[in-house]
Amino acid sequence: MKSSTVFFMFELKNCVENVPSSLLVQDLVIKVIKMRDVNVVKLTLCETCLYTKPSTMLFMFEFKHCVQNVYSELYSEYTHIVNENFKYFVTFLGENCIIDKCDAVYFLRKIYNKKSNIECEIIVYALDNIINSVKKCTFYC
Repeated sequence: MKSSTVFFMFELKNCVENVPSSLLVQDLVIKVIKMRDVNVVKLTLCETCLYTKPSTMLFMFEFKHCVQNVYSELYSEYTHIVNENFKYFVTFLGENCIIDKCDAVYFLRKIYNKKSNIECEIIVYALDNIINSVKKCTFYC
């Protein structure tokens, strides 16, 4: 078990023993509260709350390895999709001798899959990288 998980479990146990206290993990607020004289863990994120027993929270950590495996599979799948789309955009621009940023935006907006959030994000966030890659590659114009 990673040290961050052990630390979190320690903090959760500490919260249960020392009501009231809370723990902040990025935007997620974890707070132990009393409900009918029983300690309950309250998870709050974006104005949505979930109440659970402390033992349930600790039990969920036993599945941490499953979550990591699924995350790793999804991460590698999306990384592959991003790489393929990036290469496609570089190849398209290079074969059409397009290295001007405004021209690149114009043509990429015409060819990208409008239903793909990934392709849209690549154009928005990686346009400079795409153009730089086109300039580095050897295309015969």
